[in-house]
Amino acid sequence: MITSHIYFFMVMNFFFFLSIIPSLVWLLLLEPSLLNVIPLSFIGPSLTALICCMIKFKETDFDKEDFPTALDFKYFYKKNFFDTLKFWLPYVVLMSVLYINVTYFDGNPTVRVVVIVVAMIGSVIGTLSITYVLVINSKFKFGVKDLFRLGMFYILTDIKATISIVVVYFLALVVAVFISEFLLLLTVSVTGYLLVKYTYSVLEHVRNRFIN
Repeated sequence: MITSHIYFFMVMNFFFFLSIIPSLVWLLLLEPSLLNVIPLSFIGPSLTALICCMIKFKETDFDKEDFPTALDFKYFYKKNFFDTLKFWLPYVVLMSVLYINVTYFDGNPTVRVVVIVVAMIGSVIGTLSITYVLVINSKFKFGVKDLFRLGMFYILTDIKATISIVVVYFLALVVAVFISEFLLLLTVSVTGYLLVKYTYSVLEHVRNRFIN
């Protein structure tokens, strides 16, 4: 069983990485600008497919069912492609604007500090919100505005899940900065599983409160 679990996470890593290679190559060919929004946008459906597989993995009764496969990843990717772009694209635009403002701001040092603080707060809130949105959208279908409302709602009301998300992202950042960005890619399926594990209570709450 342990071998099967390891194999599953390796397969999910491989197909996630395979699905984002075109975006990574495209990014390498672009100078830093708002044009980076285009290839970054196509990473969103890959994240959704990964999270869908992790939700299915968590809900699978392995005595009766098999592990999610590459075919599941492909199915979730195609099924959620356009729905994911509807909310992932605004997030990427927001993060790009914040990054460009901080990087190219040339003015009063005090104002620059304010700009950096605002950008950091915006990035944290935006990333927490989009995490909830990705997880909720992987299981249920809401309008884009409703998804972002739910994201903000759970940031404030499910403190345990929110703190857990922060810890997972912090550990991922430590791996990327102090060890290797490539290692982070090799463990992205584990990161995805942890996010699903710590936000699964949110899915149960959404089902009980908002789904008839």
